[in-house]
Amino acid sequence: MKRIIFLLAALFTCLLGTSVYAASPAYEARGIMFLPLEETFTGLGFTVEPNKGGGAVFMEDAEGRYIIQLHGYSISKYAYDTDKNQSYTPDAAPQKIGELYFMPLNVMRDCFEVEPTINETAKTVTLTRHGKSFTLPYKTTTYEEIKRANKMNMPPNEIIKTAPAPQNGYLIDGVTYAPIRYTFESLGYEAEYDSNTSTIYLYNSEYTYEVCIGAKLIIRRDTNTGNQTYTPEYAPKMIGDSYYLPLRVMSEVLQADISWDQNTKTAHIAKSGKDCYVKCYVYTEEPQQPQSSGGSRRVRTGYIFLPNGQVIIVQTH
Repeated sequence: MKRIIFLLAALFTCLLGTSVYAASPAYEARGIMFLPLEETFTGLGFTVEPNKGGGAVFMEDAEGRYIIQLHGYSISKYAYDTDKNQSYTPDAAPQKIGELYFMPLNVMRDCFEVEPTINETAKTVTLTRHGKSFTLPYKTTTYEEIKRANKMNMPPNEIIKTAPAPQNGYLIDGVTYAPIRYTFESLGYEAEYDSNTSTIYLYNSEYTYEVCIGAKLIIRRDTNTGNQTYTPEYAPKMIGDSYYLPLRVMSEVLQADISWDQNTKTAHIAKSGKDCYVKCYVYTEEPQQPQSSGGSRRVRTGYIFLPNGQVIIVQTH
């Protein structure tokens, strides 16, 4: 049936001169677009030999023959018009989602000279290579949902991402804390807590952060530049049912810009064109009693020491 769909797609492309949708959609998670491997390359004019459990996909076009390793970081090209073969080591391997293998869009762009155009309104991605274009719809989901779908051997559910609900920050013993999940999600990350390892995992298309609960340890993983370890002065603090980190630590590990509005007692965290606003209060375990008219209020002062040497003075009541 899938072979019939491919043939019909190719026929309509020739007759109409337009791109057609693949039978399987792409999926966007963690800011990464995952494209159905066999269907996408077929739509771009390749002859694809479907994977039959051998661990590799073989493809061919007018330039040469390609081998994509499904469980490794290896793509080989055997060119027809030159004796020089080429090998690529992409920064991501194909991802199995449900019953199909998917290729990250950045690998398609870097290794196959594919130019993408993403239409967020129509939820489509158009791929262009050597004059041929192919368009398919995509669904937004989460990497946690992708992992669940792999265990169930079925397509992942679409997850409509909404802005996280605002959370307050707190001044505790002169240190200003911000909520981890709310801050990172506002800046485009996906957050996942693993109770088995007591670790908060924070993902986007560039980095994976591991925040170790109960320890002064944060790990940033990057396949291109290697891992980086942070040993902050303070461990994550649990307030209510959320975990918090000092804003100073947030600034260091995220390499983000932080400013303070004294009038509204709000911290502004900016990174890669995204913003997060955290309104801060003095933390007290017991509810504060309303003060009588004309009574004085105690002003508490904290400091945020940024990596660039700047010091932000934080005052809350």
